[in-house]
Amino acid sequence: MSKKIKLTLSPFQRKVKPTTDLEKQKESNRINSQNTRELTLEELGEAILNGQSFSHAVFSGERSLNTFLSSQLIVLDIDNKKTDQPFSLGDALNRLAENGLGCNMAYTTFSDSTPKGEKNPEVLKSATRYRLIIMLPEAINDLPMFESILKNGFYTLFPEADRCGANQFWFAGNNVLHVNLDYELDMELMLSIVASQASSHYISERRRNECLRNFAAIHSEKMVVESDVHLNANLFNKYKSSAVNRTNSTPIRNYDWEWACSQFNLLSDFINCKRKIYHHELMYLYLGMRKIEGGAKKWKESVERNELIDSAKVISIAYYFEQRSQLEGYPLFETKISKYAPDDPVIAIFDYLSEISKKRSGKIIDKSLPFDMPLEEAEKVLAKRFDEFFSTFGNGKYILKCATGLGKTEMIISRKDLDGCIVAVPTHKLKIQHSERRSNTIGDYLILPELPELPPDIKHEYNLLMKVG
Repeated sequence: MSKKIKLTLSPFQRKVKPTTDLEKQKESNRINSQNTRELTLEELGEAILNGQSFSHAVFSGERSLNTFLSSQLIVLDIDNKKTDQPFSLGDALNRLAENGLGCNMAYTTFSDSTPKGEKNPEVLKSATRYRLIIMLPEAINDLPMFESILKNGFYTLFPEADRCGANQFWFAGNNVLHVNLDYELDMELMLSIVASQASSHYISERRRNECLRNFAAIHSEKMVVESDVHLNANLFNKYKSSAVNRTNSTPIRNYDWEWACSQFNLLSDFINCKRKIYHHELMYLYLGMRKIEGGAKKWKESVERNELIDSAKVISIAYYFEQRSQLEGYPLFETKISKYAPDDPVIAIFDYLSEISKKRSGKIIDKSLPFDMPLEEAEKVLAKRFDEFFSTFGNGKYILKCATGLGKTEMIISRKDLDGCIVAVPTHKLKIQHSERRSNTIGDYLILPELPELPPDIKHEYNLLMKVG
């Protein structure tokens, strides 16, 4: 991965962990704003092998919580000091994988017994004193938010990890394991996992639901970064699993579940209870199925029928997301199939579960109106056609041609169920006009593309010609 990450890196190289308080204090003093660096993960791995201490964060002066500026890395420190059953690096990677999560890299500390220079991944996975390094989608520049990600996220998922502050610095180690340098953490998935785990400790349904409501509120306040899609669409989408299919829109009707199962193996395995479905698969399936009429109910029924799934635990996924969706400014998004079923052949044809349809994969249906139809009748038929299209939203392709002046544009502008729609117009001028008229009828939307900037002399002539008409 070539992406640069800001962190703080000691220039001093050491072969062992310092043993005296004076040496430790000197090393701590080197972690300050003067030693802020921008490194790739590969370069960080090389620095660790060179014996350079680092902090995942950057500071405005000396290292402290008061000078914390930002961090894009999570470092989890696991040393197994107070247990008779060590939790190995391999165990940690397996826990991540079972939940559909991952990490970018890990390294064994100076205190671990694994020999320096060990290259065998299987040997490295037996390490019991190690640190996991996970890159966040974007740098977090809000201290309470970063601390909440640690406390209500990673430390819930990994109770074995030592609790450390946001200003922590880390000594280097002997061996680095590059797990997946290109891995991008799915924040939404991680949050749903920790919420589900926390609620599973309660026996009564009332207490479980109360716990999930509390987590939904905490996560929405602390985790949602700039949730106004208008103002920060790129950052918002990165924190929303890189998903772009909003699920708070009008439900898709007449969905052919049998045909969808014949196309999508994971969906077939889930609905027909063929195997255990893991948390991340369940979550992504739910976010897709809830877009379809009756889909949320079918999801819950499939969970309850599958003896390999702890239904009491995973039903919490649905409850958690429904609580999140009720919070103001928090839309839910469907995720591309390629993210949670990358080897499924269906991704060659469809991007999203909700798009799987014979109609979408077949011919385009022509619903044009005859040009010789009386005006009053044509207006009624046009309104009926629009209602038909939106009643099967996401489940068909239509062409509608009709005479000028019947009111196509007015019908589009007046509709309030345009979530998930793209409205294309032939000119920038029409784009602006449509946007200005539609702003009072629908919620969040993006206006693309930006008007290209013309050279001053051409722009002047263009404006003159526009005035002439």
